[in-house]
Amino acid sequence: MERRDTYVYGNTVRKNDSRREERVYNNGERVKVSRREMAYRERALKMNGAYALFLAVVSIFCLSVAVMYLGVQADIKAARRDITNLKNDINTMVAKNEAIDYSINTYISSEHVIKVATKELGMVEADSDHVVFYNSTDSEYTVQYKDIPTK
Repeated sequence: MERRDTYVYGNTVRKNDSRREERVYNNGERVKVSRREMAYRERALKMNGAYALFLAVVSIFCLSVAVMYLGVQADIKAARRDITNLKNDINTMVAKNEAIDYSINTYISSEHVIKVATKELGMVEADSDHVVFYNSTDSEYTVQYKDIPTK
């Protein structure tokens, strides 16, 4: 900004006013600004090497933080996708296990066991003659010292 001294008090030079305030306009209207504020504004407009270096370092830091943030976001999305795939795999395995369990339970039904035992293995059902009852005097538990006698 160019600085010019102005003279005041009439058409002859009586006094040099070196405290002249700069004219500042805001939206087309004149705004009164102090000399100190004008000095601050001029200083703020100047950029030296240290300030430029500081801004560059801060910019690089912000950029690196943003890149790391995007990387973390990508990792989170990949982990969520993996979790969804694993949940689907678990649901598939549970359905397969339930189907196999159902087929095993139908194969091991008591009717099937009796059918295989009597027809394929030649076993017979136990009659009342084959059942032996044993009376115990001790009600809590039974200790067996010998084999149960056969008739």
